[in-house]
Amino acid sequence: MGGMARRSKGDRTATTARFPTEHLERYRTEAHRQGLELSDYLALIMAKAHDLSVPAYLDEQQKEVLPVAV
Repeated sequence: MGGMARRSKGDRTATTARFPTEHLERYRTEAHRQGLELSDYLALIMAKAHDLSVPAYLDEQQKEVLPVAV
């Protein structure tokens, strides 16, 4: 079972949330478009919505995904 180990995302807490069915598909689509897992996408959006710092692992991942302006 070789392969790359997953990087730690730091201290996190699991929770359960319920969303309207028609909203959840949009969230999944947008997460996929940004190359994120759904939970990471939701953490990113919630942090931004509440003026909190973006978790470091997401900030690093976003820099890898976004094109660099020339």
